[in-house]
Amino acid sequence: MSRIAYKPPTPVPIKVAIITINFELRDFEIVLTDKYKNKLTKCFSLAKEKKPQFMILPEYSYDDELFDIYSEYSTENDCIIIGGSKLCKINTEKSKCYAVCPVFLPGQPPIMVGKENPTDSEIQLSNDSITRYPFDNTRDFSYLLGEIEIRFSVFICNDFLKNYHNYFSLQKRKDIFFVPQYEMKPNLFIHCAASLSTETETYVFGVNKSKNSVDQKMLLLKSVGTGSLNSSTVNNLYSLGYRKSNYDDYFDKSIIYDIDGPVLLVLDIDLGAPSPLPHTRSRLRSRPNVIPILKMSV
Repeated sequence: MSRIAYKPPTPVPIKVAIITINFELRDFEIVLTDKYKNKLTKCFSLAKEKKPQFMILPEYSYDDELFDIYSEYSTENDCIIIGGSKLCKINTEKSKCYAVCPVFLPGQPPIMVGKENPTDSEIQLSNDSITRYPFDNTRDFSYLLGEIEIRFSVFICNDFLKNYHNYFSLQKRKDIFFVPQYEMKPNLFIHCAASLSTETETYVFGVNKSKNSVDQKMLLLKSVGTGSLNSSTVNNLYSLGYRKSNYDDYFDKSIIYDIDGPVLLVLDIDLGAPSPLPHTRSRLRSRPNVIPILKMSV
């Protein structure tokens, strides 16, 4: 199917909320405190004012105790939530577990997207207990916004790096890729996401946990999103401090945001048919636009 076979010639604005909240992990499971739950509830309340159609949180930030918060927000606000991820134990092998990302669709039970490619560090640090998702996987979705079909895919961290090249084919076109992460070395992700965005005119939103005092010393945790941008949008993103300037020319036309602190960021993007201006990789009517960032202290 051609990319623009059903793409409307007029703008299709949607909003995406990105929550790079801070949290503590113990054995790859979130330490769920009242402070964290209160901070998460505050993020959701602030996001509600912006009315996003999508919301995404980092890898390993989900716990079943958060189900009611996510499910109620999704249904009451007609918002799809890509809820980070959690570990599930394999019943037949109690020492083994796998990661899943709950995708909350309004008014429906969450759909679990499994992680098929745990990293070497996950396997080693978990003493070989974390393994690949053992079931048939669902990661490609279709969502109707009015009369417009939005196609999106969900990959947990390393799964994106292992599969992104399959989507260069027009037969596998998507509008948005959501990638919840706990990523310490983001350079490879940046390269792959920028390549996919510029070649296929899609958006890729990566969401990492934010740094804490320990992370500052030993980890590079960064949330990066990519898309087809024009020069005026790029300059605006620089001036507002949403992205760094130390990228080469290839990345300069693709990086939407580059953040490493705890924030709620709401982006206004356009899924309408692109304008053929290769020198700026522009989209019709110069989207996306950035809504001011809301800094969250954890």
